[in-house]
Amino acid sequence: MLPRTPSFRLDRRRALVTGAGRGIGAGAAAALADAGAVVTLVFDILVNSAGMNRPALLTETSDEDLAAALDLNVRATFFVCREVARGMIGAGNGGSIATISSQMGHVGGPSRSLYCASKWALEGMNKAFALDLAPLHDQALAIMRLVLTALEIKLTVKPISAPISKCCNQSIDPPASSRTAN
Repeated sequence: MLPRTPSFRLDRRRALVTGAGRGIGAGAAAALADAGAVVTLVFDILVNSAGMNRPALLTETSDEDLAAALDLNVRATFFVCREVARGMIGAGNGGSIATISSQMGHVGGPSRSLYCASKWALEGMNKAFALDLAPLHDQALAIMRLVLTALEIKLTVKPISAPISKCCNQSIDPPASSRTAN
């Protein structure tokens, strides 16, 4: 049984969830469907949740394990985000892209070097995506990141109805010295 989400509706919205076969992805797909979204391959909402880890000490980590973790956790996320953003821009309807990250990208952990490195990469990549897509804010294309812990889900953005330049995590805003006056 999934916990009940706050009251919100996604009626007539279409969603794509990567990694929906189990775990966080399955839960995200079920929650989106429960909120009224049609979970399909034609989409207004993307939830990137595919990910993997192969725990090992640094000195025991194989080249194959490194390649597998980076291929799924970073490269696949990049490719899916790029294609979904292109589709959303082409359709002119806007949309939202959410990427599941982890606190492990910030804090590290024993036998977790592959996982931590890939989640840190997602953090930077997602911020860069938001900056790249910020000029398209008239289409309300929102980029967000989700940081998950075992006990809670923390959404680190403002409501997605705001323009992207205002809905993204404040840590991606350019320094005040580089901002232009309106």
